[in-house]
Amino acid sequence: MSIDARWSELKAFAATVICAVLLTTPLVGTAGGDGEIHATSLDQASFDMAHDAVVEAIQNEGLTLGNVAPFGQMMARSAAQLGHDRLPYQRAEVLQFCSAVLAWQLSAEDLSQISLCPMAVAVYEPNQDGAKVVLSYRSPGRASPGRAAMDDLLSRIVAHASAAAAAR
Repeated sequence: MSIDARWSELKAFAATVICAVLLTTPLVGTAGGDGEIHATSLDQASFDMAHDAVVEAIQNEGLTLGNVAPFGQMMARSAAQLGHDRLPYQRAEVLQFCSAVLAWQLSAEDLSQISLCPMAVAVYEPNQDGAKVVLSYRSPGRASPGRAAMDDLLSRIVAHASAAAAAR
C-alpha cells in the first residue's frame, strides 16, 4: 500500500473519530460538578434540634424553606415491599430551598444548571445504637462562579446549623 493510500485511510479514520466525538458530546450542560457528599455528625444534637437549626440557618441567609421531604417515612413505607427488614434511618428528612439570586446566576452561566435547584440539606439519624444525627449535602462543585457560590452557601448553612445545634 502506498503512502498516499495510507494517508487517505488515516484521514478518513480521523474524520470518523472526530464525528463520533462531536455526536456524543453534549452541546449544553458542559459545566461540571463534583457531586461529592459532605456529611457532618452532630455530637449532642437531637434530630429535632438539628432540623430546627437547619431551618434557622436557611432563614438567616434570607431564604425560605420550600419543602421538607419525609425521606425516612418513604423508606419505612417501601421496606417490606422491597424485602428490607431493617430501616437504615431512625428519622430522615431532606430540606429543600432555593436562592433566586443563585438561580439567576446559574441560569446565566448554563441553562442546564436548573437541575441544581432547589438546594437540599439532609438531616438524618442512622438506625444504630449511639448513632449521631448527621447533616449532609451534595456539592454542586466549583466549576463556575455560580456553582462556587452555591457550594459556599450550602457549606455556610451546614456550619451555622451545626454550631446552633451544638449550642442548644
